[in-house]
Order: sequence, then C-alpha cells, then structure tokens
Amino acid sequence: MPEQINHHGRRLVGAAAVEVLAAATITATTDILDIGYATGGPHDGPLVLLLHGWPDDVRGWRGVVPHLERAGFRWVAPWLRGFGPTRFLSVETIRDGSAVALAQDAIDLVDHLGCTKFSVVGHDWGAGGVHAGGAVSRAPLRHYRTCSLPFAARPVPDSHIRAIPPLVVSMVHDD
Repeated sequence: MPEQINHHGRRLVGAAAVEVLAAATITATTDILDIGYATGGPHDGPLVLLLHGWPDDVRGWRGVVPHLERAGFRWVAPWLRGFGPTRFLSVETIRDGSAVALAQDAIDLVDHLGCTKFSVVGHDWGAGGVHAGGAVSRAPLRHYRTCSLPFAARPVPDSHIRAIPPLVVSMVHDD
C-alpha cells in the first residue's frame, strides 16, 4: 500500500523553516555583488556552503539545515545571483548565470567569510557552480557534492523526503 503523505505537516514545518531562514539573512559585499545569505549551526563548526537550484532559493535547504546543525556543521546558503536579496552593485555588470560565474560568487563569499577549508553542496543550477568551483577554487575543499531530483508528476512519499537530509549530511562527513 502506498505511503500516505502528510501535506499539512509538511506545510507547517516548511513555513517555520522559511521564517528561520529569512530571519537569518546577512549580506556580504564582494567586488560585483551584495550576496544575501542565510546561515546557522555552530560558528566554529566545519563550513558547508549550500548552493540552491533554479528556480529555487535558499528555502530549498530547509529540510537539510537542521540535520547539518545537529551534526555540528556550520552552514551558509547564499541566494544565487538574480534571487532574493542578492544584487549586482553596478547596472553595467553583465548578468551572467554561468557555472563559472556562480563558482566565482561562491569563492568570493567564502573569502569574505574568511574560511580556509569548506565543503560545498549544490542542487540543480547550483551543482554547476559546485563543479566549476571545484575546478578553479583556491580554497581547499573538504568535499564537493552535487544532487538533483527529477520532476515527479505525483507527490513524493514522505519516506523519500526524509531520506534526503541525512544523505546530504553523510555527503560532507569525513570518514
């Protein structure tokens, strides 16, 4: 028998997580962007940078961040260029959404944070930035991981949704 999906529970948990993410918004100014980002977890924990997909935003990580925090990770989830509070500093700047541009934005953000070692996880559009960043980053990467979920024409069972956050945590743990 197919698993029943608790839509009401998802809506409540998701709404609370969105409020937490929105309340924690900080801005980092780089050479070309004001990058809005949400952050959480212990400040001295290993950093995990979370790059969202398109047309998503940082709220896409709401089911993952509590698991990262419980595992002792500090997380930073920036709104990628063109999303949320992230803004170009100049109207003259070319609006480029390429993987290389996203990678540079991520590198600039990590530099702004003063991190010397970090992990990065990207979903969908953010995954391209992860791959490009892994190729060009000056900072030592602990791990870089990508994930993408295909479109589901019908609701995904709760057991599938619950499996995703622990999977992301396991992706950035040192063995």
